[in-house]
Amino acid sequence: MVFVVPGKLSTFVSAVSGDRFAVSHPKQLMPSTVMGNYMETYKGEPSNGKDFYSLLLQSTEFTSELGKVALASGQLEAEIILYFKRKDLKFEHKKATLGTLIRIGENEGVFDSNLLIAFKQSKKQRNEFMHNLYSLFIELVNEELLPRNNLLDSDVVTYNEYAWQLKENLEGLAEIISRK
Repeated sequence: MVFVVPGKLSTFVSAVSGDRFAVSHPKQLMPSTVMGNYMETYKGEPSNGKDFYSLLLQSTEFTSELGKVALASGQLEAEIILYFKRKDLKFEHKKATLGTLIRIGENEGVFDSNLLIAFKQSKKQRNEFMHNLYSLFIELVNEELLPRNNLLDSDVVTYNEYAWQLKENLEGLAEIISRK
């Protein structure tokens, strides 16, 4: 399982066991099939704000990965609900969001501290991608996890890597919770 370090998205952290971590670079983790043939598309020219957002929208690879993030998030939500049912927790799950499910699990004490950290960080990353991406580039929200300044057009590749890694994390968490 790999987690992105808050504020350091160019470096990924791989959970080894318990609280120990090993650092690796995303290019070592992401399969080349996901990266595509970007160097023919991008020239390394400065791009910020709405212009960079437009490049993201034009990238089939990025929008595909972002769609996979949404699907993996739904998978994780469903696996958490099933886990709660196995634990006989009573709650209304029809409108429960990922944040609500994490809060329920925390309040009920059914998640260990490592899993809780992973859930919260993945939720924060997912929310940044799914709810705040455009707002980030028009400066409605602060730069927290994803960079918005000093970008190059080729940073679309980096954003694609971030989305791919988040999808992998969400799927990994769904698998972990499904085994509990």
